[in-house]
Amino acid sequence: MSVRENLRWKIANQMNRLPGQCWTDLVMWAQHGREDGQPVLPTRPIGWACRSDMARNGGCFCGKIRTGEET
Repeated sequence: MSVRENLRWKIANQMNRLPGQCWTDLVMWAQHGREDGQPVLPTRPIGWACRSDMARNGGCFCGKIRTGEET
């Protein structure tokens, strides 16, 4: 793992401590730094992956963001 990749993962792990930050989006940022070909920053609390999970399942994959209707 390069120094740059290692730093991305360290940042992602620290950002994951924030209550509204989606781990799925952080992982995508740490792996690629891009979303649909566009550069992204790790500071966006809710991205497309989380919104699509909420629409389908009532909650994000990481479990931090929920509609309150899921079981």
